[in-house]
Amino acid sequence: MHCILCYLCGLISSMWAAFCRVDFNNAFLSDIAAFEGVVIGILLPLGWDAISRSAEKYGDIITARFREHLPGRLLLPSFVFHIILTIATRLISTDSNLASPGSKVWGLFLFGWFIANTFLFIAYLQLLHTYTFNIKEVVDRLFADAHDSIRNG
Repeated sequence: MHCILCYLCGLISSMWAAFCRVDFNNAFLSDIAAFEGVVIGILLPLGWDAISRSAEKYGDIITARFREHLPGRLLLPSFVFHIILTIATRLISTDSNLASPGSKVWGLFLFGWFIANTFLFIAYLQLLHTYTFNIKEVVDRLFADAHDSIRNG
């Protein structure tokens, strides 16, 4: 038991030392905001266009079903709020490297949120792929749901 505690203390100490060496500077914040801005400005409208084309072919139920999925609902608000916080942090920050411990924790929080947004974006792309290239699966699922509703209804 003592050996495990020593190992955990050493691991936490190593992680803290690595965290203290990380520089979250204003350029880093600008890069994150720029990337997320590009996603919002270019990729999301293209995705919505692709979904609307599928809806033209198969009906508005496709659009409604797409919007029910979590990545489709959360992506835009999460990105916009994160961009606002990132730009506000960049403008409010007095030190260019976010060197104080509180600033480092905030920088780590913003970076963690960026990573979460990236995974959310990947899930959105997978969902978009399903609704544009594997639309037969979606339509079959809709028919199966309708059949189950009629049978159980």
